[in-house]
Amino acid sequence: MNRLSSNPSCEIFKGIAGAIWGRISRAHTVGVNLKEVGITADLVAEILWRYHKKGASIGVLARESWNEKTYGSDLDVFIEVIKGQYAWFPMQAKLLKLRNVYDEIAFDSTPTKRQWEKLLDLKKFATCYPYYLLYNGNNLLKNIPLDKCGSKVKGTQFGCSLVEPEKVAAIAILKHPTPPEFDDFHPHSAQPWKILTCCQIIHSGLTYTIADIVKAMRSRGDKYKKLASFGQMNDIPMDEDTTDGNDIIKASGEAGWDPSVTLIIPFSKQ
Repeated sequence: MNRLSSNPSCEIFKGIAGAIWGRISRAHTVGVNLKEVGITADLVAEILWRYHKKGASIGVLARESWNEKTYGSDLDVFIEVIKGQYAWFPMQAKLLKLRNVYDEIAFDSTPTKRQWEKLLDLKKFATCYPYYLLYNGNNLLKNIPLDKCGSKVKGTQFGCSLVEPEKVAAIAILKHPTPPEFDDFHPHSAQPWKILTCCQIIHSGLTYTIADIVKAMRSRGDKYKKLASFGQMNDIPMDEDTTDGNDIIKASGEAGWDPSVTLIIPFSKQ
């Protein structure tokens, strides 16, 4: 595995995971449940602040009207893997609640498309790497295996952890009607989200340009707001009418994928 631990984004992603872990741990200690949309908003703010301090290039786009009931906590995360080329990581965020359960991952017997089905459908129509992004805290972990970067993992790095949708579906169906718990995924089936920027986990496959990403955002019909941009991200043409199709547009339409936030993250030092 090609490690890139000297990459500024690696340290930023580590710091964000630790901050999320701390916030959830404090809330659970005093018996308070937080909300997914609030933690996602905190995550976006942390990303913006930490990249701003580094003077690094970043782009963040979000709906102007963002609420959990309508849009949930879906994210599109695009990570630069080579200069100007981005890999697509669609993510469904879920928050660990009191009693160490993920209430919102419980198996749903209604005929509507389940969230893991949307994530898996995205892979059918485009090259992407979908995950559940789990927000965690207040759990002690021992004997944690090495991550995909071949690095040791501190338990707090699971403040933002990634689990493949196939594994989430298997556990949710097996445990129905009981919701999955923290220990169902950690540490054996989860990876700290720092792997996205601390090592080269994507070596080949279709990637996307800034223009591809912005076209996809504009095609969804809702007005997205460019929350912030630094460096090369200042060139994101948010006011252009770019409605021609691409693989992101096609896959999102087929899967019913409609994220509330898009993050465009540099991999290499700018």
